[in-house]
Amino acid sequence: MTTTAPPDQEARFIAYLRELHEDPYRGRRAMANLRSGLGHDAWEAPAMHEWVGRWFRGTSTPEPGKPYPWRERCYFAVASLYALHPLDWPGPTLAAEGNAPPSRSLGLSLVELARRRPEMPVARRLRVLAGTDWDTLFPHLRGIVGLLQRDEVPVDWLRLLRDVLVWDLPAKGWSEDFYRNEGEAAERSSEEEGA
Repeated sequence: MTTTAPPDQEARFIAYLRELHEDPYRGRRAMANLRSGLGHDAWEAPAMHEWVGRWFRGTSTPEPGKPYPWRERCYFAVASLYALHPLDWPGPTLAAEGNAPPSRSLGLSLVELARRRPEMPVARRLRVLAGTDWDTLFPHLRGIVGLLQRDEVPVDWLRLLRDVLVWDLPAKGWSEDFYRNEGEAAERSSEEEGA
């Protein structure tokens, strides 16, 4: 499935979520409203529309009971997940002179989670996530993001949004990043315990 949004729209959207989170006046209410969408589709979370709906001005609202277009569903879902766990990887900001910040897939966040919690079956959770279809993707992502939140593992939110917009391919990349780096994380963890 493809998206018709210009690539910089995703970067502006994630920057907007960051600004909302950091806003001392609107931030708490905005994040609470966005979290109200966890586990729901866009039409089931009207409190989110104040914050996310503006990104779809000029598009028609689907008839009751009909799903929103994939692009809108992705924006709503990622906004609710961001509100649950707004921790991003450190590095250059999205607005840094038009340069793209370093990108980390969800697989690399899961490597960090596996390093911190060696007893957790992170690889199994990744396999389940990678095997999901369009309809079950966001409930599985909610569970993964909840685990990352619990251990304060950052997420590259821009990369995650871009990945779910084209869901056919990212799961393979997440798995490759995880398995390519999992052994290295385990070695670092063993060295830290021995020190």
